[in-house]
Amino acid sequence: MPYLWALLGISCFAFTFPVTKFAMAELDPVFITVMRAFIASLFAIGYLVIHKARRPTSQQAIQLSLTALGIVFGFPILASIGIKTTSVSHAGIISALLPLATAIVASLITKEKAKIKFWLCSGMAASLVILLSFNFELSHISTLSSLNTGDIWLFLALPLGAFGYAMGGRLAQSMPSTLVICWILAISSPVSAILTLYLMPDNLWQISLPTVVSILYLALFSQLLGFVFWNKGLAQGGITKMSQLQLLQPFGTLLGAAVLIGEALTFTQLSVCAGVVGLIYLGKK
Repeated sequence: MPYLWALLGISCFAFTFPVTKFAMAELDPVFITVMRAFIASLFAIGYLVIHKARRPTSQQAIQLSLTALGIVFGFPILASIGIKTTSVSHAGIISALLPLATAIVASLITKEKAKIKFWLCSGMAASLVILLSFNFELSHISTLSSLNTGDIWLFLALPLGAFGYAMGGRLAQSMPSTLVICWILAISSPVSAILTLYLMPDNLWQISLPTVVSILYLALFSQLLGFVFWNKGLAQGGITKMSQLQLLQPFGTLLGAAVLIGEALTFTQLSVCAGVVGLIYLGKK
């Protein structure tokens, strides 16, 4: 069952980069990020009020606030800036380092232990995807200036995302996963509301319907429901081991990039996906 929850979370996350890139045609990437967090917080606060949720303890409140820095602001903002200057396909492939980073952080903050074979499989899977990244860029990018700029933002985003994922999974071991993300969004709502108002463009009410739908997708699936499923999977199956399933996410991102914004989907990418699945299976064993 934890694998099902984790896969549902990954399914929600997979289209985040392509949908964000699509919305960038009309909106600033930082505004997209804070606005999606603010909209998600409205639904989260509504859920907490309707269900009369018990308030977190002071220690949990601190942990929730730290998690918000990673998954509400840090990783989404830096990653969205990164994909502004590079392809979605490349950004999705670089994000394949996130599962390994999450496992490392989890092993430090939760004291979860994994065998050396697990780390070998995880490292090989991440390396396989990174090799695909280099091949993709050499085939499709004529200059390296934009690649380096986008990579800087994406690599800065990785540790923040890993910390947020690991902390969220840890919190879900002591409280329901739905409450974890709802309290994270509720606690961060004053900041997301202020930033949304401050960054709001003058032409916001003139954006197209597809962009509106994109923002709603990012708010409800990428920022809210995805973490309900993902945190539950991490809590039930172990953060270190379950995090490696996210190695599958870049391939959902590749598919989304092909469908939504017309980026190429190649046989090599699909072959690497099959290899990653095999390595994840070996790591699970």
